Amino acid sequence: MESKKIFMAFFIMTILVASLIHWM
Repeated sequence: MESKKIFMAFFIMTILVASLIHWM
């Protein structure tokens, strides 16, 4: 489904941002 794809992309983006802040 389209909404599930958007949700997964948002979830991955959140993890990437969180890891970036963690490494700073």
